Amino acid sequence: YNDISIPSRASTNRLLVIGSDDYLKYAKQLLTPYAFTFLEVYPNPFIHGIRILYCIPSGTKEVHFKLYNMMGKQIHRRIEKNFSKRGEHVFYYENKGNPQKGFEPVPSGMYILRLTAVNKANRIMFGGQKRIICIK
Repeated sequence: YNDISIPSRASTNRLLVIGSDDYLKYAKQLLTPYAFTFLEVYPNPFIHGIRILYCIPSGTKEVHFKLYNMMGKQIHRRIEKNFSKRGEHVFYYENKGNPQKGFEPVPSGMYILRLTAVNKANRIMFGGQKRIICIK
């Protein structure tokens, strides 16, 4: 088990968590509502599309999603704007491509999904990345 502190605005709360280190990290992320967290990418590996779950604090202006191949070339880009509330949000990436913007469907392989949050002062609040796999 692990005894962790959970930051809050008024005081510090304590929680007893029994489980693996991965579960501890996940529980701490869920219980910290004022921080940006990149929770999960599902399904991974994916065929047609992928669901990206993340949490944002209040004051978030934009969230940038960028997909890179293993050579570092940007394959896809999208910006989500106008967040009305903090908390959990979901973004769906469909592997269809967009010929008008120069994005083709990705072939089978390993990719890096980078997520960046920008606040209203145009400063980066958080940057995180996950490895994802496409199977066709």
